[in-house]
Amino acid sequence: MSAGAQARPTLILAPQIGLDASVAARTVAARMVALVRQVRARGHAVRFLCSERPLTRLGRSAEIARLVEEQEPSAIRWLDIRSDRDAYYLLWPRDGLQDWLQFAAVAPEPSMAALAASFGIASPRVSPLCEGGLFVRSGEQVLVSSALAEGAEADLPSQVLCAIIPHPFASDLYRREQPSDVALTHIDFDCCLVRSPDGTPWCLVSDRYHRAYRPRFERAAERLGLHVFVAPQDEVMRRGLNLVALSPRAVLAPAGCPQILAFLSDLLGTEAVIALSIDETFNYNGGRGGLACMSTLVYER
Repeated sequence: MSAGAQARPTLILAPQIGLDASVAARTVAARMVALVRQVRARGHAVRFLCSERPLTRLGRSAEIARLVEEQEPSAIRWLDIRSDRDAYYLLWPRDGLQDWLQFAAVAPEPSMAALAASFGIASPRVSPLCEGGLFVRSGEQVLVSSALAEGAEADLPSQVLCAIIPHPFASDLYRREQPSDVALTHIDFDCCLVRSPDGTPWCLVSDRYHRAYRPRFERAAERLGLHVFVAPQDEVMRRGLNLVALSPRAVLAPAGCPQILAFLSDLLGTEAVIALSIDETFNYNGGRGGLACMSTLVYER
């Protein structure tokens, strides 16, 4: 068995910033504590990122984090960030740090190198492979968006099996409500990879993406030996595929996506699936992303 299969990742989560002042900080903190305990019960560690620096972008996150520490002292990872740019990566860690076990890819901001160092990662590499929305992966299998910088996949460890799939916003065919002048790069709203308890790899893919790019997608799935589940588009639009698969024992997925949740429960067992309500109380940066966008997985050395 590979090191990647043996290691258990720590779930790193963006802070809850408490945009709505009408929501009591203790209510938000209670939801965070409950999630920490659910993840730990399934054999994984979890940390919420936070900073004491009073930046507007970070809202009430420090106040809320201190309340969490009253019940779960180890659940908060404090970082000394210096700027709004650093704060961006605190809120969107999937874009700032990706741990590939053999190396870690980071954004050039100091906060992400500091986060990597706090987990014992000695020499993180500044690389486009830190941009988690450009690929989805499970163990040593990776689906990469064609929007990834040319040649960046050469940085991947040699044992990683990689297949390139079309950039999902490559044409007006697949543009959603976003303005036409907005550059879009993420594929993790349309695809995710999970592994069954017996090791079988599955790709969950949105209905619209599957219909738009079916021949190329199916060639990629065949190359990686993926089984495929086509998810209903209405649930995909509710961020249903922007989920976090820590292991076959622990998958975090948005509530309100009954067919996706039913598929995951059948595949992994009901106890493995943690369904989270994303709402005004617990919404990760105002609800502008999903669970995967607001998290990353790191392996302690």
